[in-house]
Amino acid sequence: MAARWDKISGNAEAGKLRIYKGAPGSRTPKVKLTLSEATLCLKEPGEGDIPREHDLIAAPVINQTLAAFDVESGSDYLQNI
Repeated sequence: MAARWDKISGNAEAGKLRIYKGAPGSRTPKVKLTLSEATLCLKEPGEGDIPREHDLIAAPVINQTLAAFDVESGSDYLQNI
């Protein structure tokens, strides 16, 4: 996956990261990475396929801030989630 990440152009979507609320009573979110078609197509001859979806392991984080930067619109907008 790292080799494909290096090959994808700067303006192409590499994938989507989705964060879901965990099971009731759980403080751990469910995090999933879904690769784009552009990323999946960047394989070398003889290289095997990689899965489109990857479940990531997340641990509870207390007293920290997640920041999301919007670079598509060109603004300097910063949003704390």
